[in-house]
Amino acid sequence: MSFLHWLPVLLLTSRAVGAEYVVPSTWSGTNITASNEDRQAIIEAAIQEAFTLGTSFNADFYSVLAVSDLYNNATTYKNQVTAYFATTTFQGSNMSGIISNEGVDAMRAYQVYQDSAMLNLAIQVWEYSRSYTISSANVASGTIPTKSVNVGKTCSGGATLVGGVFWLTDVDDPTLYGANTALSAYLAQATGNTTYLSAAMDSGAFMIDVIQVTSPGNGVASISANASGCGDIWGAGSFRLDHTGWFMEGLAILPGSTTLGQQNTGEGVGDSTIVQGIGALYHVLQGPADLLTYVGSFLSVQYNTITSAATTPGSNVYANSWIGPPAPFDLTNQTQAVFALVNGAQVNLSSGNNGTASNGTSGSGNGNNSDNSGNPNSSNSDAQHKSLIGPIVGAVVSGEPTH
Repeated sequence: MSFLHWLPVLLLTSRAVGAEYVVPSTWSGTNITASNEDRQAIIEAAIQEAFTLGTSFNADFYSVLAVSDLYNNATTYKNQVTAYFATTTFQGSNMSGIISNEGVDAMRAYQVYQDSAMLNLAIQVWEYSRSYTISSANVASGTIPTKSVNVGKTCSGGATLVGGVFWLTDVDDPTLYGANTALSAYLAQATGNTTYLSAAMDSGAFMIDVIQVTSPGNGVASISANASGCGDIWGAGSFRLDHTGWFMEGLAILPGSTTLGQQNTGEGVGDSTIVQGIGALYHVLQGPADLLTYVGSFLSVQYNTITSAATTPGSNVYANSWIGPPAPFDLTNQTQAVFALVNGAQVNLSSGNNGTASNGTSGSGNGNNSDNSGNPNSSNSDAQHKSLIGPIVGAVVSGEPTH
């Protein structure tokens, strides 16, 4: 079940970077009034509650601790995260289309702590997933060694299936998913290996041209690889939001010279993976100020609604709904809440504002000065990110709550 039962509509636009982005008056909670110290205290309390009440932790949980350290230029959770990945071995999975999440978790940690065990785990995951990813050679031959399906050559107006990942390892299952943009982008950045960069570009193009992630509703959740047609298998399910989030997280990492597919436009909705994807983008995004305010407003709505509606005063436990009060502690719900809190808490604090948060940034950057490699004092280049983030993502939030 998705933790976030309502998120404002996510609009992926093709407007020029200099275009106007106006936060609609219908959005609720677009300003975080808590000081940075109070935000961090809320996050730390939620994490400590997880350590106190939880019994079995996974890579997702430890990756959000690393993201918190990244955004704060800190090493608060280094020992816990490093210890976890030092003893984690990749076991494989019959769900080849989503297993890349474990590799993404490892790379979120690696970009902060630079520990080789994290990188090695991510590479193992990527290699496993790669054997279920369609290449140009697979499209040309109509076959892939790990499957018995006949791979189609084109669909969606002539786009190829290159970059699509099979959802299951079952040899007869034709379901394709778009899971690998973020993992491939992280590995390209960490290693400089162009094989990973090419894979990230293929995955991104698949997301745009086949899944049509930037069309209304964020496109489809999956399609069939069969040569008989590229039909939508799952319909309008929430799974489409998972690979949308990984796609957007990948955009935050890819160099600005990268091109991805036809870069179509439209609107859609999101969930907690979207929050992480947009949070990663916000962390590196440079100007214009109205676009930063737009993205920050999305993250602020998530933060404010979770702190006001997914828990009760005096509790550090978060429910799987924004209607609260929290149910008995559940690690998955708590982890997803921490993802939203961490990404929302980074929304820029205006300089000289006495510690009070405001989305109204006056400069051309978001005030974050750490890059994706975990170097706290490195500044991200405006040009590096504009060419992808500006045209594809103008992350706009709109809509009405359903609760």
